[in-house]
Amino acid sequence: MAQPGRCVIIRTNADTDFTAALAQNAGLFDSFPLLGAGQTYWVESVQIISVQNLAWELWFFDRETPAIPSDPNDDGFRGVVTFTAGLQIGGAGFYHYSANNLSIPGDCLDYRAHVDKYPLLHVALVNRSATGKNADATGAIVVQVALNPGIGGS
Repeated sequence: MAQPGRCVIIRTNADTDFTAALAQNAGLFDSFPLLGAGQTYWVESVQIISVQNLAWELWFFDRETPAIPSDPNDDGFRGVVTFTAGLQIGGAGFYHYSANNLSIPGDCLDYRAHVDKYPLLHVALVNRSATGKNADATGAIVVQVALNPGIGGS
């Protein structure tokens, strides 16, 4: 279990992040800066808020991965979180997904790529549903990742 500490939250913006349509088994890659971080972090939890009830995966990498590399040495895969269905309160509103007590290694934070020397969290959002993710507002999604500083591990 991760050492207790000040949790850092990275939260995407539904208006600007992951806005493209997404077919079954396709993924959208993105990187998010972790401003001011100077230590090892562990991915402790992931939450998703989605307009559509789809089966999501959130993949973590230690480097920018805009496409599937041809050499496995260049893959940088560090972990994945799988969600099969979202939950609603009273059968209305957005779909909510949550995974807690994770322990994905902090080396998924990339200190090499960002010009300001802030680490980057590299992720891929993958749609595993037969139904495609819609673009823009009708497919809006927010991804929140909680990072815990410390030695990590379980």
